[in-house]
Amino acid sequence: MQNGRSFRQLARAGVSIYSALAILCGGLLFAGTATAADKAAADVKITEEQAKESALKALPGKVNKVELEKKEGKKVYVVEIITENQEQKKDVWVDPVSGKVVGVDK
Repeated sequence: MQNGRSFRQLARAGVSIYSALAILCGGLLFAGTATAADKAAADVKITEEQAKESALKALPGKVNKVELEKKEGKKVYVVEIITENQEQKKDVWVDPVSGKVVGVDK
């Protein structure tokens, strides 16, 4: 019976240690994700609204949608505009730090 109790105590201790490690690793994983999100947000200096304004100066029309994406390894706001005269959808790329237009869909 003594061995039976020792084994159970050892098993309980193992489960406790495993649980503690799982919680710790999960917390570290979550913390790493938050840090990446914070860094991504820190790279953006202008709002979507400001990106829209810059894009509309370069290409008049109606804004259909705005998304923050990576193009050629750099973050940009992609502002989709329906043009006034041609009724086509075109993308305008706006730098999220300076607010300058860096490209227009041809």
